Order: sequence, then C-alpha cells, then structure tokens
Amino acid sequence: MFRIIQKKLIHKNIRASFKNTTETANFIKNKTLFSAKKLIYQILSKKKSVVFKKYNTGVGRVPKPNNLQNCHNQGRYPIKSCLLLLSLIKNIEKINNIKNEETSLILIKNLIVNKTGKYIRKQNSAFGKILSFIIYIRNKIQCLFNRDPNFRTEKCIILIIPGPNCYQKTINICIYILMVNRYYYNIYILCMLLDFFDINSFTFGTKKI
Repeated sequence: MFRIIQKKLIHKNIRASFKNTTETANFIKNKTLFSAKKLIYQILSKKKSVVFKKYNTGVGRVPKPNNLQNCHNQGRYPIKSCLLLLSLIKNIEKINNIKNEETSLILIKNLIVNKTGKYIRKQNSAFGKILSFIIYIRNKIQCLFNRDPNFRTEKCIILIIPGPNCYQKTINICIYILMVNRYYYNIYILCMLLDFFDINSFTFGTKKI
C-alpha cells in the first residue's frame, strides 16, 4: 500500500553554525514532515523559538518559550539553520515525489549534525610572529526518515458485484468512498453495487490485520 522511499539523505559542506543547527535539528526531530515544516515557518516568523538545551551557555532568554512545561526559556531564532533544514525537507519531498497528503505520514526518525575535519590556518602577526588557529570550516547533516510507526495504513479489500444497470457514476462513487476512507485505522470494506445505487448497499466493518 505504501511505496518504498529513499530513507536517507546527507547534506554536506554547509557553512552554518554547528550549535544553532544542532539545536534546531533536535527541535524538529521525531516529527512528521508536515509538523516540521510548520515549526520552521513559525520560527522564521518569530512566533516560536528554538529552546537551546545543550549549548545554552551565554544564550539569552526569549519572551516566547513555546508554552513548554519544566523547560527554561533560553533560545534563539536561527534563521540560516532553519532555511537549511527547510531546503533539506523540500529535497526529501521532491526526490520521493511526496504529495501534500502524505507529508503527515512520513516521520523524521533522526537528524544528526556532524563537524567535518579540522585544519590549521596560519596568520602573520606583528614582530615576525606566526599564529596558528585550528578551525572547522564546514558541517554535515545526516537525515533518516521513515513511516510513522504509530500510523498504520490499512489493507482495503473491495468486492464489487455489478448489476445490469450499473453505470460509471456508481463506480466513481465507490472509488471516492474508498479514497476518503483509506487513511483510517484498520478498515475492511465490502462494496456491493446492485441494480440501483443505494447507500445501504455499502457495508462497513472493522477487521484487525
């Protein structure tokens, strides 16, 4: 029922803050694509803030701590990191041809932000001195996503018995009812098309799969 999608995406050579990107990735982890995009748009419009839980040394407080209980209000609005993660989510949807209806079914399982290798940069100083700095130049984001385990797509069983006066309209109504009910939990559908279309001819029941 659910098609196989590419489950891993890596974004390399990113010039962005490591700490801001890590906290933003932890903020949208274990959420669906739809809710993650909604959160990012709220951060960009400064309706919500990213709460810094790990790298919060010297981070100021924000007036909107997202109504979280038992949590401090140290946070920021990292615009560059949000735009990077938003482009990563849009790449996921474009590669796998995910429609707007299916964004609430796919879960971001893990988001990992890694530092790349460091190198030494030299700088000439006064009186013939040469100073050396060990710096990180780029970051790497690794995204793992999968189906939402709490949401089960059902197996729909259809039995169509057409009568002598069965028209295309009744078949379209039957398919429409199937499309409406395909996102419900564990539905077993038995559809019978008789001579005249009647809503009582459609019997719905539940069956555990």
